Amino acid sequence: MKVLVMSDAHIIKDDLTNTYWCRTAIHAYDFWKRYLLAFEEVSVAARVQHMSLEDTTLYSRADGDGVHFIELPFIRGVKAYLKNYLRLKSLMKKIITDEECAIFRLPSLPTFLLLDEYKKKKRPYAIEVIADPEDAYKTNIFAKVLLKK
Repeated sequence: MKVLVMSDAHIIKDDLTNTYWCRTAIHAYDFWKRYLLAFEEVSVAARVQHMSLEDTTLYSRADGDGVHFIELPFIRGVKAYLKNYLRLKSLMKKIITDEECAIFRLPSLPTFLLLDEYKKKKRPYAIEVIADPEDAYKTNIFAKVLLKK
């Protein structure tokens, strides 16, 4: 069984080796690997920044056996989010493919967008709460407006 995991992780793709990395071990392969205890394949949708890493010793590998990434644009900040909203909304529809279920790691603005699209497919999903939205977005007026809908 395949699972789609939507995360707000910031992932780096090394364009030299086509591998995925993260700056902290939190989103390294060992983290995603835990989903393989219940699923055969894990597709992680996350924001991906393209770089050419000359030295990977400062990073942790994020992809590996059974775990691959679906690249979302590396958008940061309210201005960039607003500017790319329609593009993101369109992209979220394309992300949902043949996965039997999904896990949404909330709160995250891109994750809320994908969750809205996923609900329309009437497939099973789970929500993994990773932070209190009130705390996470207390200074983000744009997020507060979206979360109240």
